[in-house]
Amino acid sequence: EVGGGVPYRRAHYLALLRQWVYVQGQAILRNQHNVLKQLISEGPLHIRPRRRDTEPQFSSRGPRPAALTSRAGEDEEVTLLLFRGEKGEKLRVQLKDDGDPMELIPYHIELLLLLRTLLIGHNPDMLSRVRVLLPPTKIRDDVLCPDTHPEARSHLLQLMRTLYLQDHQKHTLLAEAIWDMIAYLNEQLRQTDSDLFSRYAVPDPLKPLPQQLCSDWAPLLISAWTSTFLRSVMVRMSEDHRQAA
Repeated sequence: EVGGGVPYRRAHYLALLRQWVYVQGQAILRNQHNVLKQLISEGPLHIRPRRRDTEPQFSSRGPRPAALTSRAGEDEEVTLLLFRGEKGEKLRVQLKDDGDPMELIPYHIELLLLLRTLLIGHNPDMLSRVRVLLPPTKIRDDVLCPDTHPEARSHLLQLMRTLYLQDHQKHTLLAEAIWDMIAYLNEQLRQTDSDLFSRYAVPDPLKPLPQQLCSDWAPLLISAWTSTFLRSVMVRMSEDHRQAA
């Protein structure tokens, strides 16, 4: 399935892969490597060159082959499943407004969960390969995007913590991304009715911030405050950042 086309994008296939890489509470390193390799080389995380960058050039006076004409403008697969770039952002808005007949949103959520499962064990090689797909600014943009599904946002927050806040290494653009996310959280808290944070409040799936604050945001912030790299950045933080903190 990982090398299949659109008809084979089914979330339950990715769920089966999760069970294969994490068995009875143990991460199977060999299976993790094999699955990630396949996802990147032939599957939904494979970045395919755009057709216009790789197709042969033909005279404007001659007819174009039908095979090329029918696929003109094809973009990277990862654009559709990680919503990268302008095309990916437009697709995410479209899926939210017009429905999701191809079930890309559930597939996207399951793909993020599979990536989290592949990182169990904190293998340095696995971490470095996934960081190429999800730099801190990409995670930040998805977290801040109003069209991101709440469940996907939860997985993204967990991925940010796993990828960039647990090894105490310096990562390019990490501080900028964290500060933007903190500012976003502050704004969301100001806009959320405080009654929703009561222990007696009924969880609202359309307003998931109270639950996300404890399960996703709090671990992320604790890891950020204890990060050696970010502590050195905080010494020189601006007044705006100090207020956000």
